Amino acid sequence: MSGRFFDSSRFPNFSDMKGRNLVIITGKACKGVKSMGQNRQFKPGQKAPNNGTYVEIGETGSTVVNPKMVKLDAGDSFPETSNHNRIWTYKRKP
Repeated sequence: MSGRFFDSSRFPNFSDMKGRNLVIITGKACKGVKSMGQNRQFKPGQKAPNNGTYVEIGETGSTVVNPKMVKLDAGDSFPETSNHNRIWTYKRKP
């Protein structure tokens, strides 16, 4: 690999890595690329990915006193939270 996408002169040990998976992090955001997996935290107005019960949590993931709880079907929109700094997440199973 050479050219504008990869400069092997900046990686002197690259020849030792042939046949291995190599990940190069550029620090630039890639447009349209989503992370693997499914989100666990949702903002008001987003669509519920699955049927289930969702609870309100703080934006840092902290617990909330008397959180709202809603039961939604897949595709339903999340309602507004009681505070603009809160988000929705799955209710933990007992």
